[in-house]
Amino acid sequence: MSWKTLAAILVLLAPLDAQSEDFRIRLSSFPKEAPQGAPVSVTIEICNASGHAITVARGHGGFGYVLSVRRADGLRRKGCKAPETASYILGFTSEVLPEDWRQVRTENITCEDDPGEWIVQARISCQGPYPIYTGGQQTGLFNAWNGTVVSEEAHIEITKPAGVDLEAFNAFNGCPRCDEKKLLERFPTSTYAGYALWSPIRPMTTNRLECLNDPDKALRDYAFRGGTEENTLAGIQQTLEDLRAYAKPLGLFLEAHPEFPHAQDLRKRYAMCLGLTGRMSDALVQIATLAKGTGKEADEAKAFLEARSTSAGKKP
Repeated sequence: MSWKTLAAILVLLAPLDAQSEDFRIRLSSFPKEAPQGAPVSVTIEICNASGHAITVARGHGGFGYVLSVRRADGLRRKGCKAPETASYILGFTSEVLPEDWRQVRTENITCEDDPGEWIVQARISCQGPYPIYTGGQQTGLFNAWNGTVVSEEAHIEITKPAGVDLEAFNAFNGCPRCDEKKLLERFPTSTYAGYALWSPIRPMTTNRLECLNDPDKALRDYAFRGGTEENTLAGIQQTLEDLRAYAKPLGLFLEAHPEFPHAQDLRKRYAMCLGLTGRMSDALVQIATLAKGTGKEADEAKAFLEARSTSAGKKP
């Protein structure tokens, strides 16, 4: 055997993820099961685990994750819309990721698939060198991080709808979110309603809780668009109507689904709705519940309650 043949074999046997220790990729905040027809949200967390800065190439085929979803039974998935994670910009740009770099994104996987087990996995794979384009022409090459990183598998069971979920599924011919307004009116406690309530975000519901220390000012600041006082008051009134309309199904849903994957986020929004519409005592109940959980919403709720308690103690 020649040394060239041996070298070729060694290259083929070399692990593709030889540099995977430079980055960590993790899937989190996904449901263990979801009813057929519901979007499945998965959070992708990527961090620089190398202890030093790393230069990566950004662009189509460069540094970025791909989220794959397959069925455990090997059958083909049906009517699926995969999240768009790739870049299609011509050429590459270099970017230095500092040693404490971290990226967190949440993707929704929408599918009209049959019930069964899904296997979800995230992957980063880069192989340079990378071309440099000037005026649409390749003018050179540059080197950046190369390697492969693969997350652990997330297993999610897609189940047949039951109870109110089955009612909603049948009422909308297998597409409960095709008419979200009617969905929230007729089936606010269905699992599908939770996703309709979570996205899109309603006005002011993701503001900081400290806005509730002066709801009138917060509403006025939001509604003021540089026009007349009459326009500002009309804007406040419309915002209050929107918040009340959102709060009604939101409260019903949270009572029925306290363990929903985005319950903490939704509970904070519910507290904002209540506090801004004059129901501060009810808002404080929700904030206290929020503080008992985990995550950034819980941390914000704890800080808000602590500041409120401190302020109350200083009053004569």
